[in-house]
Amino acid sequence: MVGTGSGKTTISRLFRALETQTAPANCEIEFSINGTGVLGPDFQQTTLPVRVFNRDFVVANVFQTGGGDVPPILVLGEDSVEKQAQVETLKADLTEAQAQQHKRQLQKTSDENERDRHCIQKARVIKETLRSIGQNPYNNYDKSNYQRRTREMLAAGDAKQYRLDDNTRASLNSQIHESPKAQIKEIDCKLPMLPNFADDVSKLLEFSVVSAAITSLQGNPTLSSWVHQGIGLHDLYGADRCLFCEQTLPQVRLSRLKAHFSTEYDQLLKNIDLQSAMLEQAAKETASVVLPHNSQFYEDLTGEYDNALREFQHVQQPRTML
Repeated sequence: MVGTGSGKTTISRLFRALETQTAPANCEIEFSINGTGVLGPDFQQTTLPVRVFNRDFVVANVFQTGGGDVPPILVLGEDSVEKQAQVETLKADLTEAQAQQHKRQLQKTSDENERDRHCIQKARVIKETLRSIGQNPYNNYDKSNYQRRTREMLAAGDAKQYRLDDNTRASLNSQIHESPKAQIKEIDCKLPMLPNFADDVSKLLEFSVVSAAITSLQGNPTLSSWVHQGIGLHDLYGADRCLFCEQTLPQVRLSRLKAHFSTEYDQLLKNIDLQSAMLEQAAKETASVVLPHNSQFYEDLTGEYDNALREFQHVQQPRTML
């Protein structure tokens, strides 16, 4: 039996170098094989069939895989050992990946459950808020409706425009819970054709009368109206004396007055009186329009209605003073 330190390992490594055709390093060696000397540098060309099984061989070529209570599996061969080491590394990576996958799956399930609870809760709020008696799509509103609408807004990218501030939300909630009001009756109102009136007045203003004007009457509308009315009364009663002072009416003066108030002038005055009467009647009809009280409207409409009412009354007021 050869003891420790006798050179067994050194000799086995030299034979191992011969087997692997590797020149020994840091030493000079010569083997005599069948009477032929083989130097260390010649190991690379030597094809002598040598097989060495020592500790170095075991470390390089034997890989033990653990399996708990299962007997160990030994893998032989240098290439096989390297591949088996890769397998074990990949197994460890696989175990870690499976653990991460399981963790993410648990998180995914938790997120899906949370999303489902959110959709159910929001759909319930929408249903309770907007449902009503009769045909109403919100009476059967559920999470599928909510999910479909959120997907639509997500795809369109317009979700922000549907978010309500506190004041708007409170106003809309007030509308929903407000008691139904009776239908407002239609307003019976025939508005005047103002463009037509404007055209008629413009034509009257453009009309001119050729007459032998009397300066004293031309510059005094009140006196002119009084004299014109007096001439009409004298003609009506066939009077040849003044109905005011009973003096004889000079024919020259009467002729001049009638020349001042020509037929065309009379017709113009009649047209003006007729137009004034039509405008006054239109103003009366407009002023008689009775609009509903703002209490007949829902609360969210009263502000807008009050503004419109004030504007209408502002326009209406001047017409009543014609």
